[in-house]
Amino acid sequence: MDYIPRINRSQLRNSISTFRQNKRVFPVILKGTYLIADVVDFAYTIQQQVSEALGDIEISTKTDFQSVLQILENGQLDSFFENLLKDNQELYSYATNKEQLVVALQNGEKRVIRIIANELKRAGLGGVRTHNIVEWLAEVKDELQERGIADYLLLIWDEFTSLLDIQERRSILNLMQDIAELSYREVNGNTDTQGVYFLIVTHKRLEATESYKDLKEDERNMAKARFVELDYGMQPTTTFHILSEALDRKKPEILKNLIQENFIDVPSVRMLVDKVVDADAANAAEVKEKIISLYPFHPYTSYLATFVSRVVGEAERSIFGFLNDEENGFKKFIQVDAEDKKFLTAEYVWDFFYKTFEQNAAGHFDVITNKFKLSGETVREHGEKSYAVFKTILLLNILYRVTTTDSDVSEKSMVIPSVENIISAFSGVFSENEVTGILDYIDENQIMHKNPDGVFEVASSGLPQKKILEEKKKLYTSKEDVSKIVEEYAISCKGKLEKNISRDISRELDVQVFWGGDKEYLLKNKIVAKFKKKYTANVAIMLHRGVTEELDSILGRTESDQMASRSMLIKLSKESEFKNNIFVLVNTELGNRRFEAYLDSLAQEAVARSLQMNEERDAGQKNAEKWIVQWIEEIISSGLVDIIFRGDVVHVPYIQCNKYLRENYISTIFKYGLDALPVPNTAWTHQNSKKAVELALYSSSKGDLEANAKSTDASVKYLLNDGNTVLFNDKLELISTDSSVPIVKLCQEVKAVFEKNKNEVSVNLAKEFEFLSEPEYGYYQNRPCMGALALALRPYVDKLYKSGNGQRVDNTVMKDIVVDIFNFWENKKFSDKFVVRMSTEEERALTDKLKTIFDLPDKDGLLDTKWGIREKFKKQSKAPLWALKYVGENSSKYNEFIDKMFRFSKSTDDNIQHNFILDLFEGVKIFDVELSSAVRSVENNQCLDKYISIELEKLGEHCDDLKAVHDYLAEHMSSDIVFWEEDDVRENILRWKIQKDNVSEEQAHEAVHHKYDDESNTQNNLESGQISNNKDTQGVAEIKSKVMEKLEKNRTNSEKLYEILKALAGKYANILDEINEMM
Repeated sequence: MDYIPRINRSQLRNSISTFRQNKRVFPVILKGTYLIADVVDFAYTIQQQVSEALGDIEISTKTDFQSVLQILENGQLDSFFENLLKDNQELYSYATNKEQLVVALQNGEKRVIRIIANELKRAGLGGVRTHNIVEWLAEVKDELQERGIADYLLLIWDEFTSLLDIQERRSILNLMQDIAELSYREVNGNTDTQGVYFLIVTHKRLEATESYKDLKEDERNMAKARFVELDYGMQPTTTFHILSEALDRKKPEILKNLIQENFIDVPSVRMLVDKVVDADAANAAEVKEKIISLYPFHPYTSYLATFVSRVVGEAERSIFGFLNDEENGFKKFIQVDAEDKKFLTAEYVWDFFYKTFEQNAAGHFDVITNKFKLSGETVREHGEKSYAVFKTILLLNILYRVTTTDSDVSEKSMVIPSVENIISAFSGVFSENEVTGILDYIDENQIMHKNPDGVFEVASSGLPQKKILEEKKKLYTSKEDVSKIVEEYAISCKGKLEKNISRDISRELDVQVFWGGDKEYLLKNKIVAKFKKKYTANVAIMLHRGVTEELDSILGRTESDQMASRSMLIKLSKESEFKNNIFVLVNTELGNRRFEAYLDSLAQEAVARSLQMNEERDAGQKNAEKWIVQWIEEIISSGLVDIIFRGDVVHVPYIQCNKYLRENYISTIFKYGLDALPVPNTAWTHQNSKKAVELALYSSSKGDLEANAKSTDASVKYLLNDGNTVLFNDKLELISTDSSVPIVKLCQEVKAVFEKNKNEVSVNLAKEFEFLSEPEYGYYQNRPCMGALALALRPYVDKLYKSGNGQRVDNTVMKDIVVDIFNFWENKKFSDKFVVRMSTEEERALTDKLKTIFDLPDKDGLLDTKWGIREKFKKQSKAPLWALKYVGENSSKYNEFIDKMFRFSKSTDDNIQHNFILDLFEGVKIFDVELSSAVRSVENNQCLDKYISIELEKLGEHCDDLKAVHDYLAEHMSSDIVFWEEDDVRENILRWKIQKDNVSEEQAHEAVHHKYDDESNTQNNLESGQISNNKDTQGVAEIKSKVMEKLEKNRTNSEKLYEILKALAGKYANILDEINEMM
C-alpha cells in the first residue's frame, strides 16, 4: 500500500484504494522465454508458473505435472510406465526408473510430460488437459474466488517479445487471444466477468511483431481488439539514482579526493562515462554526475551491474543485494585498501551473480558457466589480473546473449565481449598493454578464441567437437598454398588487394596472387598460366603463410622463408620471359593463430553442413572468410612489401604500391604506351569505342575533331599535341618526327608495316599490328588507344582494298577494320575486314583503264572491276574472255595478253601478285585500242561462235552444227562459261565429233583417256575395219595425242591422276582387269 500515497492523481488514488478494500487480485509473474518452442510448451509454462505462485495454497485444479504425479503415486499404471521407460529411448534419457521419473516431473521437465501425454493418449488411457489451458485458468480463478483467496487472476509476463518472433509465434498469439477473452467473458448471469487477466510486457508494439505480420487483415483487427496497448518508458537515471542514494558516504572529503585522483584526472576513465551515457538524452549531464558519484564503482561496472540486475537478476540477487553482500559484493570490496584497488571492476559482478547464471532454469548460460568451471583455475594460475579479465569476458558473454534478440544496437554494442569493451572495463585499473597481453594469452592457449571481429564469444554451438577436430585434420594438407585461400574469396580478399593497388592507375592491371612457398619451376608455370594478357600491367602478389606448427608437422616441412623467396624473385625478374612482371612480396604473413582459427571455422562449416545445421554452417562459413579478410585488411592498412622489378627492389608500404607502379614500372614496361596522356582515368575504361575511331577518321580537320571531341571522348583530341608541341597539322597529317612521343612512334610503326608489305598480295593488318598490343606499346580497347590507331591509319583511307571482295577501304570500312583489329587482339576473333590488299599507282591506273575499256564506271577497285568483267562476259558475251583472241586477225603478242586477261578474270583475290599487275598494265597500255575495239564489236556469243567454227572446220564439220555444239558444251562443261579453259572446250568439241559419228560414249572415253602401248594397235584396228573411214582415224589419233600430252603435264600431280583413275574405274567395268594387272 506504500505506493498509493505517492500517486499524484487523487481520482486514481481513491479508485485504487476503494478497489483494494473490496477486491483481491492474485498475481502470477513470468519472465523471459523459458525455452518455449511451441504452444504446448507455452501452456505447460503457464501451468508451472501458476503452480509456483500458489506455493502452499492447495487447490483441486491440478497441473498436468501434478496429474501424472498423482497417477504415479497411486500405482495404478505402474506396468505401463515400466514398459514406457524400457521402450522409449528419449524418456529413458531423462529417467531410468519410476523414482527418477517423479523427480523429472517435479522439476517441471516439459519434454517428459509431453512424452507421457502422447503415450497415454496412444494407449487409450486418457490424456492430460494442456490443450485447454484457457479452461484450466478459468477453473483456477473460480476456485481461488470460491475459497476467498482472490477475486481475479492476473498473469504478468515480462520480456515477452521473443516469443512473438519464434517459428510457432502465430499459434502462441492465437492462444494469447483466447486467454485475453477471459478478461471480458461474462459469468453469473452477465453480472461479472471471468476475471482472468493477461498483462504482457514487450519491447515492441503488437503491430511490429512477426506474429502480427503473419496474420490476415481481419485477424489483425481481431488481435488488436483483444489487447489494450500502453506505452511505458524507463528513465536511464533511475537505477543509477537509487544506487547512488543507497551508498552511505561516511568520509565525503576523502571520497571526493579519491574521485578527483582516480576518476576525474584520468582521461581514459573520464571519457568512458561518455561511452556509457547516451549523449542525446535530455538528462545526460545528470546521469554522468550520478555515475561519477557511484565511485568506487568503475563506470563500466556501474553500467553492467544495473544491466545484469535488470535482465538476469532475481529478487534476492538484485543490485541492492550486491551492495550488501559481504562474500562477493560491494561490502567485500570496501574491505580492500583504496591504494591497492582503485575501482570495483566487473569481475565482482560475475562473482555475485554466478549462482544465478548457474541455476538459470532455461539453461541459457550453461555453456558459459561450464567454460568458467573448465578453464577458471587454469587462468587463475596465470595471475589474478588474468582471472579478473576472464570473468569479465564471461559476464559480457552472458549479457550479450540476453540482448541479441530484443535490444537496440547501442545496448548490444556496450555488452559485446570485444577487445575494445574488455579494455574499457579495466580502464584506469590495468594498462591497455596488460589487458591485450592477457587476451593474447587466452586466445593463444585456446581457452577462448577471439573471432575475426575481435570478439571473445563463447560458442554455444551444439556441434560435436570430436567431429570438428577430425574434419580439421582433413583440411590441413589442402591449405598449404595460401594464395588459393585468398582466391576463394575473390571479392572480399583478392578483390581488395587488387582495388587498392590499382588506385589512380589508368592502365588496366592484371593482379594475381601466388604462394611465396612454391618452388621456382612451379611458380614459373603458374605465372605463365595466369598472365595471359600482354597489354595489362601484370602484378604478381606473393603471399606467405608463415610458421604454422600443426601443418608443418603434418607435412614434415616448413614454408620457404621470405628471404629465400625474395632472392628467387630477384633472379626471376631478370629473366627475359618475366621482365615485364612486377612482383610484390608481402611481408605480412597469415600467421599460425589466424590459420588455425580459419581451419576451425571451415571444419565447423563442414560438420554443420553434414548435420544440416544451417545457422552453424553459415556462421562457420562467414567466420572463415572474416579471418582471411582480417589478414588482407592488415596488409593494406599497415603491411610492408618488397616491390621487385628487373632485379631492383624497393621496400614500401603496400598502400603506396600504386604510386610506384604508376610513376616507375608501367612507364618502363609500356615505353610507347599512352599512359601519360593528360586524360581522366575514366577515358581508359575497357570498352570498344567506335566513337573515338569515328572522331579520328571522319573529322575533316583538326578543328573539326577538337570541336566534336566532347565529354569522355575528349581524350582523342589530346593525341594531337604533346604538351605545347603540335604533332598534327590542320589536315590531321603527322608533322612531328619525334619518335619518343608515343603517337608519333605509332604512326611511324604503322607506316613501316605498310612499306614492308607493299608488294604483298594481301596483308592481315590485325596480325601485322599485333605487336602494338604488347609491351612496349600495350594498346587495348579504350578511347585513347582506339583513337590513336585510327589516326595512324587515316593516311591509308582510300588506298587499300578488302582482300575478300575488293571493296575500297573508305573511312567507314576503315572504322570497322580498326574495331575488328582490337577485337582480334583480345578475343582472337577473325574478320575478313582486316585482311586487305595494298593499292599501288599501277594498280589504280590499271583499274581505271579496265573500267573504261569494259564500260564499268560504277566498279570500285581492281577486284571489283575483275568481277564486273567476268559478269559482263557471262551475261552479255556468253563466253570466256580468251575468246577475244578469235575476234579479228590478231598477233601472237596480243593473244598472249588476252590469255593473261583470262587468267586475271578467273583468279582468286590472293593470287594477284604485284608483278602480274604490272604485266597486265603494260599489256593494256600496248593493246588498249585493239582490246577496246574487240569488246565493242562483241555482243551476245559471237566471239565463242567464231572459235567453235574454227574448230569445226578443222574436223571437217559445217557451221550449221553450232547450236548442237553449244548444247553439248553446256551439258559436259561443269563450271560457269567464263571459267571454261580453251583446251577443255577444244577437247569437248572433239568428243562431240566422235559421238556424232556414232562412236559410243564408252569407246570415245577409252579413245581419249586410255594409254596405247604402241602405234601398231591403231594400224591393226584400221586393217580389221573397226574404224570405218579415214576421218575417224585422224580424230582418234588427235585425241590420243592430246591425252598423252596432258598426262605428261600432270605426271607429278598424283592426286589429280588418282581422281581420274578412280572415276574411270567406277564408270567403265571393262578396264578393271587391265588396271588390276598394271598395279
